[in-house]
Amino acid sequence: MEPPSLSSPVFIEGFPGIGLVGVIACNHIVQELKMREIGFITSPLLPPVALIQEAVYTPSIRLYEDSQNEIIMVLSDVPVPLPITNELSRAIVDICEKLSVREIITIAGLATGGEERRVFISFSSKELKEKRKIEGIEEFFMGTISGIAGSTLMECHARGIPAISLLGETPSFNPDPKASAEVIKTMNRMYGWNISVDRLLEEAEKIEMQMQKLAEQVREKADRDRFMDYRMYG
Repeated sequence: MEPPSLSSPVFIEGFPGIGLVGVIACNHIVQELKMREIGFITSPLLPPVALIQEAVYTPSIRLYEDSQNEIIMVLSDVPVPLPITNELSRAIVDICEKLSVREIITIAGLATGGEERRVFISFSSKELKEKRKIEGIEEFFMGTISGIAGSTLMECHARGIPAISLLGETPSFNPDPKASAEVIKTMNRMYGWNISVDRLLEEAEKIEMQMQKLAEQVREKADRDRFMDYRMYG
Protein backbone atom coordinates (compact mmCIF):
# COMPACT_ATOMS: atom_id res chain seq x y z
CA MET A 1 0.00 0.00 0.00
CA GLU A 2 1.24 3.48 -0.86
CA PRO A 3 1.63 5.74 2.19
CA PRO A 4 -1.49 7.95 2.29
CA SER A 5 -1.03 11.70 2.62
CA LEU A 6 -3.73 12.15 5.29
CA SER A 7 -3.15 12.44 9.03
CA SER A 8 -6.61 11.74 10.50
CA PRO A 9 -9.01 10.59 7.77
CA VAL A 10 -12.51 9.16 7.83
CA PHE A 11 -12.42 5.53 6.71
CA ILE A 12 -15.35 4.22 4.63
CA GLU A 13 -16.01 0.53 4.07
CA GLY A 14 -18.08 -0.76 1.14
CA PHE A 15 -18.58 -4.50 0.58
CA PRO A 16 -21.26 -6.42 -1.35
CA GLY A 17 -24.37 -6.92 0.76
CA ILE A 18 -28.11 -6.47 0.63
CA GLY A 19 -29.08 -4.09 -2.16
CA LEU A 20 -25.36 -3.54 -2.85
CA VAL A 21 -25.89 -0.30 -0.94
CA GLY A 22 -22.27 0.00 0.21
CA VAL A 23 -20.69 -1.03 -3.09
CA ILE A 24 -22.82 1.33 -5.20
CA ALA A 25 -22.28 4.23 -2.79
CA CYS A 26 -18.52 3.73 -2.64
CA ASN A 27 -18.15 3.21 -6.39
CA HIS A 28 -19.98 6.47 -6.95
CA ILE A 29 -17.83 8.34 -4.43
CA VAL A 30 -14.64 7.01 -6.05
CA GLN A 31 -15.77 8.24 -9.47
CA GLU A 32 -17.27 11.52 -8.28
CA LEU A 33 -14.18 12.53 -6.28
CA LYS A 34 -11.70 10.90 -8.69
CA MET A 35 -10.14 9.13 -5.72
CA ARG A 36 -6.59 7.81 -6.01
CA GLU A 37 -6.02 4.06 -5.66
CA ILE A 38 -3.34 3.48 -3.02
CA GLY A 39 -3.36 -0.27 -2.43
CA PHE A 40 -5.28 -3.52 -2.19
CA ILE A 41 -6.11 -6.40 0.15
CA THR A 42 -5.85 -10.05 -0.85
CA SER A 43 -6.26 -13.48 0.71
CA PRO A 44 -5.90 -17.06 -0.59
CA LEU A 45 -9.40 -17.67 0.79
CA LEU A 46 -11.09 -15.10 -1.47
CA PRO A 47 -13.08 -16.44 -4.45
CA PRO A 48 -10.78 -17.40 -7.37
CA VAL A 49 -12.02 -14.57 -9.59
CA ALA A 50 -9.76 -12.22 -11.57
CA LEU A 51 -11.47 -8.87 -12.12
CA ILE A 52 -10.59 -7.36 -15.51
CA GLN A 53 -11.18 -3.68 -16.27
CA GLU A 54 -10.12 -2.13 -19.58
CA ALA A 55 -8.26 -5.38 -20.38
CA VAL A 56 -6.12 -5.15 -17.21
CA TYR A 57 -6.31 -7.18 -13.99
CA THR A 58 -7.70 -5.17 -11.06
CA PRO A 59 -7.57 -6.39 -7.43
CA SER A 60 -11.03 -7.21 -6.10
CA ILE A 61 -10.56 -5.37 -2.78
CA ARG A 62 -8.99 -1.95 -3.27
CA LEU A 63 -8.00 1.02 -1.12
CA TYR A 64 -8.56 4.62 -2.22
CA GLU A 65 -7.69 8.09 -0.95
CA ASP A 66 -9.20 11.55 -1.36
CA SER A 67 -7.07 14.27 0.22
CA GLN A 68 -9.55 17.14 -0.17
CA ASN A 69 -12.29 15.47 1.91
CA GLU A 70 -9.84 13.44 4.01
CA ILE A 71 -11.29 10.04 3.08
CA ILE A 72 -9.71 6.60 2.92
CA MET A 73 -11.92 3.88 1.47
CA VAL A 74 -11.91 0.12 1.07
CA LEU A 75 -14.11 -1.13 -1.77
CA SER A 76 -14.76 -4.75 -2.76
CA ASP A 77 -16.21 -6.16 -5.97
CA VAL A 78 -16.63 -9.69 -4.61
CA PRO A 79 -18.74 -11.11 -1.76
CA VAL A 80 -16.58 -12.14 1.19
CA PRO A 81 -16.83 -15.82 2.19
CA LEU A 82 -18.17 -16.28 5.71
CA PRO A 83 -15.08 -18.16 7.04
CA ILE A 84 -12.77 -15.17 6.46
CA THR A 85 -15.15 -12.36 7.47
CA ASN A 86 -13.69 -11.85 10.95
CA GLU A 87 -10.11 -12.21 9.72
CA LEU A 88 -10.67 -9.61 7.01
CA SER A 89 -12.33 -7.23 9.47
CA ARG A 90 -9.32 -7.49 11.77
CA ALA A 91 -7.00 -6.74 8.84
CA ILE A 92 -9.06 -3.68 7.89
CA VAL A 93 -9.09 -2.36 11.45
CA ASP A 94 -5.31 -2.97 11.63
CA ILE A 95 -4.95 -0.69 8.61
CA CYS A 96 -7.20 1.90 10.23
CA GLU A 97 -5.08 1.89 13.38
CA LYS A 98 -1.90 2.41 11.36
CA LEU A 99 -3.55 5.30 9.50
CA SER A 100 -4.82 6.88 12.76
CA VAL A 101 -8.32 7.26 11.31
CA ARG A 102 -10.67 9.42 13.33
CA GLU A 103 -13.78 7.38 12.52
CA ILE A 104 -14.79 4.29 10.56
CA ILE A 105 -18.01 4.19 8.54
CA THR A 106 -19.45 0.83 7.50
CA ILE A 107 -22.24 0.88 4.92
CA ALA A 108 -24.79 -1.91 4.60
CA GLY A 109 -28.31 -2.52 3.38
CA LEU A 110 -31.45 -2.98 5.45
CA ALA A 111 -34.16 -4.97 3.64
CA THR A 112 -37.58 -4.09 5.03
CA GLY A 113 -39.87 -4.54 2.03
CA GLY A 114 -40.66 -0.82 2.25
CA GLU A 115 -39.99 1.95 -0.25
CA GLU A 116 -39.03 4.85 2.04
CA ARG A 117 -35.22 4.67 1.62
CA ARG A 118 -34.53 5.79 5.19
CA VAL A 119 -31.01 5.66 6.64
CA PHE A 120 -30.47 4.07 10.04
CA ILE A 121 -27.44 4.55 12.26
CA SER A 122 -25.71 2.49 14.95
CA PHE A 123 -22.52 3.04 16.94
CA SER A 124 -19.61 0.98 18.24
CA SER A 125 -20.02 2.34 21.78
CA LYS A 126 -22.37 4.29 24.06
CA GLU A 127 -19.73 7.01 24.38
CA LEU A 128 -19.66 7.54 20.61
CA LYS A 129 -23.45 7.60 20.44
CA GLU A 130 -23.57 10.35 23.07
CA LYS A 131 -20.77 12.28 21.37
CA ARG A 132 -22.12 12.06 17.81
CA LYS A 133 -25.60 13.54 18.10
CA ILE A 134 -26.81 13.56 14.50
CA GLU A 135 -30.17 15.16 13.83
CA GLY A 136 -32.67 13.55 11.49
CA ILE A 137 -31.13 10.08 11.30
CA GLU A 138 -33.15 7.25 12.80
CA GLU A 139 -31.28 4.96 15.19
CA PHE A 140 -31.10 1.26 14.40
CA PHE A 141 -32.38 0.53 17.87
CA MET A 142 -32.38 -3.27 17.92
CA GLY A 143 -31.42 -6.10 15.56
CA THR A 144 -28.34 -7.64 13.98
CA ILE A 145 -25.86 -6.50 11.34
CA SER A 146 -24.20 -9.32 9.43
CA GLY A 147 -21.10 -9.71 7.30
CA ILE A 148 -18.12 -7.38 7.16
CA ALA A 149 -20.16 -4.40 8.35
CA GLY A 150 -21.13 -6.24 11.53
CA SER A 151 -17.76 -7.82 12.24
CA THR A 152 -15.96 -4.49 11.72
CA LEU A 153 -18.29 -2.82 14.21
CA MET A 154 -17.53 -5.58 16.74
CA GLU A 155 -13.78 -5.33 16.17
CA CYS A 156 -13.87 -1.56 16.62
CA HIS A 157 -15.81 -1.93 19.85
CA ALA A 158 -13.19 -4.38 21.16
CA ARG A 159 -10.33 -2.00 20.32
CA GLY A 160 -12.02 1.23 21.36
CA ILE A 161 -11.99 2.67 17.83
CA PRO A 162 -14.95 4.92 16.95
CA ALA A 163 -17.10 3.31 14.25
CA ILE A 164 -20.53 4.05 12.83
CA SER A 165 -22.73 1.77 10.75
CA LEU A 166 -25.07 3.37 8.22
CA LEU A 167 -27.88 1.12 7.00
CA GLY A 168 -29.64 2.13 3.81
CA GLU A 169 -33.24 0.93 3.70
CA THR A 170 -34.04 -1.10 0.59
CA PRO A 171 -36.99 -3.26 -0.48
CA SER A 172 -34.97 -6.38 -1.40
CA PHE A 173 -31.62 -7.85 -2.41
CA ASN A 174 -31.79 -6.10 -5.80
CA PRO A 175 -29.25 -3.31 -6.52
CA ASP A 176 -30.58 -0.06 -5.07
CA PRO A 177 -28.82 3.16 -6.16
CA LYS A 178 -31.54 5.23 -4.48
CA ALA A 179 -30.67 3.75 -1.07
CA SER A 180 -26.98 4.38 -1.79
CA ALA A 181 -27.73 8.01 -2.66
CA GLU A 182 -29.49 8.52 0.67
CA VAL A 183 -26.47 7.11 2.53
CA ILE A 184 -24.16 9.51 0.66
CA LYS A 185 -26.45 12.44 1.52
CA THR A 186 -26.28 11.37 5.16
CA MET A 187 -22.47 11.33 5.11
CA ASN A 188 -22.50 14.77 3.48
CA ARG A 189 -24.45 16.05 6.48
CA MET A 190 -22.25 14.26 8.99
CA TYR A 191 -18.91 15.48 7.63
CA GLY A 192 -19.72 18.65 5.70
CA TRP A 193 -18.93 17.04 2.35
CA ASN A 194 -20.58 18.04 -0.91
CA ILE A 195 -20.61 14.79 -2.87
CA SER A 196 -23.24 15.08 -5.60
CA VAL A 197 -25.61 12.16 -6.16
CA ASP A 198 -27.21 13.59 -9.30
CA ARG A 199 -25.40 11.27 -11.70
CA LEU A 200 -26.06 8.28 -9.45
CA LEU A 201 -29.81 8.92 -9.56
CA GLU A 202 -29.82 9.75 -13.27
CA GLU A 203 -28.07 6.46 -14.08
CA ALA A 204 -29.95 4.39 -11.49
CA GLU A 205 -31.59 2.04 -14.00
CA LYS A 206 -28.30 1.43 -15.83
CA ILE A 207 -26.48 0.76 -12.54
CA GLU A 208 -29.19 -1.67 -11.44
CA MET A 209 -28.69 -3.70 -14.63
CA GLN A 210 -24.89 -3.63 -14.37
CA MET A 211 -24.92 -4.74 -10.73
CA GLN A 212 -27.57 -7.44 -11.04
CA LYS A 213 -25.09 -10.33 -11.38
CA LEU A 214 -23.21 -9.27 -8.25
CA ALA A 215 -26.51 -8.95 -6.39
CA GLU A 216 -27.36 -12.53 -7.39
CA GLN A 217 -23.99 -13.68 -6.02
CA VAL A 218 -24.76 -11.92 -2.73
CA ARG A 219 -28.17 -13.61 -2.60
CA GLU A 220 -26.60 -17.02 -3.24
CA LYS A 221 -24.04 -16.37 -0.51
CA ALA A 222 -26.82 -15.47 1.92
CA ASP A 223 -28.57 -18.73 1.08
CA ARG A 224 -25.36 -20.66 1.73
CA ASP A 225 -24.84 -18.88 5.02
CA ARG A 226 -28.47 -19.64 5.93
CA PHE A 227 -29.06 -16.01 6.69
CA MET A 228 -32.71 -15.40 5.92
CA ASP A 229 -35.06 -13.35 8.07
CA TYR A 230 -38.01 -10.97 7.72
CA ARG A 231 -35.71 -8.01 8.30
CA MET A 232 -32.22 -8.57 6.96
CA TYR A 233 -29.15 -6.45 7.48
CA GLY A 234 -25.77 -6.75 5.75
